Amino acid sequence: MPVVPLKEIVDRAFAERYGVAAINVVNDLTMEAVLAAAVEQRAPVIIQTSVKTVRSIGIDLLFAMWRAMTAGIEVPVTLHLDHCPDREFISVCLHKGWNSVLFDGSRLPVAENQRLTVDIVAEARSVGANVEGEIEAITGVEDGIGSDEEADRESLSVALEFIRTTGIDVFAPAIGNAHGVYRAEPKLDAQRVSDIVAAEPIPIALHGGTGMTDAQFTDLIARGCAKVNISTALKIVYMKSNLAFLEGARERNSWDPPSLFAAVRADVMQMAAEQVNVHDFIESLPGSYQEPLRERGSGLSTGQKQLINFARALAHNPRILILDEATSALDPVTEARLTAALDEVMKGRTTFVIAHRLATIRNATRILVFDQGRVIEAGTYDELVQRGILLTMNGLASALRNSG
Repeated sequence: MPVVPLKEIVDRAFAERYGVAAINVVNDLTMEAVLAAAVEQRAPVIIQTSVKTVRSIGIDLLFAMWRAMTAGIEVPVTLHLDHCPDREFISVCLHKGWNSVLFDGSRLPVAENQRLTVDIVAEARSVGANVEGEIEAITGVEDGIGSDEEADRESLSVALEFIRTTGIDVFAPAIGNAHGVYRAEPKLDAQRVSDIVAAEPIPIALHGGTGMTDAQFTDLIARGCAKVNISTALKIVYMKSNLAFLEGARERNSWDPPSLFAAVRADVMQMAAEQVNVHDFIESLPGSYQEPLRERGSGLSTGQKQLINFARALAHNPRILILDEATSALDPVTEARLTAALDEVMKGRTTFVIAHRLATIRNATRILVFDQGRVIEAGTYDELVQRGILLTMNGLASALRNSG
């Protein structure tokens, strides 16, 4: 699958209410590790670069790295320029081949920010790129850009006027989020996301994701946050991994740079992959995979029970899978990730899926729509959408997929 526009990734995530990780990379090793994790987990990813990173590596070399590492890649990926207040540098990146940019005009008067963003959107459209916009500064300094002082939030009407006038593809509102490391659990204005999306359905970018709780992520993604920025987490893992390896090398008096690179790559990959599978949940149990479960799985949430049942079923390598509302208790993010993993698992076996959630059956070979026990429509997802069936149906959708 080729590199795709940002809009293609976030529009689908927004429609189906799951979040896509937008991870800031700092060099070739972290870029390769994040891309490898995305391929391994069969998940889309947005690779972000700060102005500082682009300038330190060099725009030609960084883009050559991107082209080489994404040649023939098997999952949707896109290259995004994060928080750039430099209008001229945005043009340079757009014409070099970046798929999207965030013009950071948050320190400007809204009218001036809006005027410049309109111009940037027009330029981006001319080269097939997309634009993320913002009108308030996200608290915190990242790669030399930003401020530790919390900015005032604009009214809903001002935000909507900015979105509609500029024609941006993604909007990044301030909701109490911050760049860097939170000193305590952040207090977020999630309702602001809902208010914006209700008035103007646009994918929302969630900045300052490092340190938010799982519950906060789940809630905000369900409200419309389709792009989830992760920067500080990668920097911490990258620096600590280097430090730990070098301290061990000093103790062993063994100096082997390729081993250092391999160790750091593995840690960065794990950080990126931690967003997407059941392994982390099982590892969090006191006894890991040896943890005894109480009768009827008491002590586990319904979603956790579903994940374990999936693992048990797949351990038997069945020729036929029947999934009856198998993801009903999962949050939208976990469901999207599990569905992507199941696409791979379903190869070579027949799978029946019974579901109300459209995301679960999107890739089915054939979908049967039932109403009071009768089949009223049949076809692929795209065929039924074109006929307006899936957009209005309230009955049970049953998907039959036979890839064997």
